[in-house]
Amino acid sequence: MPKRLLRSVINFTGGDITSTRLNQNFEKLRLALSNDTFVWTRPEDQLLYRFIEGFYGTYGDMPGDGVLLNQFSDNQDVIERVKDIAQEPPFIASDYSYLLTQLQASYVNTKGMSVFQNAVTLLTQGVTNKEGVLLKGFEAAYQYFVQEGAKLTVDHAHVKTSGDVREEGQIVLEELRHAQLNKGNALGVLTGIDEIDEAIKGAKRGDLWVHAAYPSELKTNLSLNWCYNAITRYKTHAVFFSLEMPRDQIRRSVYALHTAHPKFGAMGYKPISYDAIRYGTLTEEELHFFEHIVIPDFENNPDYGHFEVVKPARDSTVQDIRTELERLNREFEVGLTVLDHGQWIKSSKDTKAKLSYSEELNMIVQDVKNMATQFNHNQGVPVILLWQINREGKAAANKNDGVYEASALTYANNLEKAADVITTTYLSPELREQRRTKISCLKNRDGKWFDPFEAHVNFEARKIMSLRQIDHNIVAVDEDLLKTIGVGL
Repeated sequence: MPKRLLRSVINFTGGDITSTRLNQNFEKLRLALSNDTFVWTRPEDQLLYRFIEGFYGTYGDMPGDGVLLNQFSDNQDVIERVKDIAQEPPFIASDYSYLLTQLQASYVNTKGMSVFQNAVTLLTQGVTNKEGVLLKGFEAAYQYFVQEGAKLTVDHAHVKTSGDVREEGQIVLEELRHAQLNKGNALGVLTGIDEIDEAIKGAKRGDLWVHAAYPSELKTNLSLNWCYNAITRYKTHAVFFSLEMPRDQIRRSVYALHTAHPKFGAMGYKPISYDAIRYGTLTEEELHFFEHIVIPDFENNPDYGHFEVVKPARDSTVQDIRTELERLNREFEVGLTVLDHGQWIKSSKDTKAKLSYSEELNMIVQDVKNMATQFNHNQGVPVILLWQINREGKAAANKNDGVYEASALTYANNLEKAADVITTTYLSPELREQRRTKISCLKNRDGKWFDPFEAHVNFEARKIMSLRQIDHNIVAVDEDLLKTIGVGL
């Protein structure tokens, strides 16, 4: 079993585990070792782990097998061990956590037997300590058992949830170095809209990002643009839970978006409207473009991430959604999740007390926040929760130049507390005519807000982008923006 743990943190030649997955595995492994919930029994494994730990602290990534073979070229035992490890199957996500938990449980059982035996010895025979004092009897045995037994809990989460932060300076330093070496990975999943990304720098793991709007004012469109930019620009895998709209409607929207990719514009093609796809009114030229260029590229381009659209067959609770998301995460690394929308999620609370609609929504919001932070054994996932704005909020925004207040968030005051980021889109007849929407920020817990701004909307292809991006004719964040926020391509 230790071989499999090491197999899943080494970047073997020809391996199919992403760098992010390897790093996630290592974080779980390091935490288990730091909590003394298992130890290496073979000296070769200990040597390998120490080198891997140092390599990660310096370079922010896992070493390859070639590096290990070179590092230990004069140690034949380690060389043979690396070759032996290479024959094991790799594990990721929940499978790796399960493997680690099994090893911890075996170690804890062995160590626990020793604790029981020592406690019995204290109870019946007694033990003389270093100061020459005889410890014997029930009180001595009980104190020993409580103290040592507390160290034997198997950590099923594999993420540190408590401890003295004054003793964790080296961990902070490693995180800093990792961020310096991997600035792109230090960001969250970018929206592809300059003004938002410059301020917030993407949705990070564990974030609950609420995007709210009045009905038919671009909630779904903005989130689909976000997912589309993530999969086509950053090869991030996205999962979109459509709790309201039919799956075929979401699918058509995504393919209409793809017709607006700038590379097709450079080839002389124009975006195709959603309605033309919906009602089959494409011209011959558009049909050829859509059938022979757009669809093959979207289906077969190896530089694109996975885009899973889920339309549940029944009303879904947050637990239902989380179960499906965890299942999908075993198939591919989920990097972004959208829930469309919050008011369609069913409460999972089993209580005899009759709850108001507002109380149920507040519970749902808290459940979604917990899912965002606890997903994949507390590794977290960015969750975009779409939310509908009430009539009073819309009326107030009409009088406030399209800028909403937090009170516009329908029925759920917990949204303002639980959300890490809250953004809104707004439309008026004038903005529709100008092909624009106003986007505002109502909250950013861990950084600065962006000022309200107007973005361009291609209502036909359902594409949303920054006004400054129109000049560049690009879909997602351009190179200048990435340099501005400190990321090299």
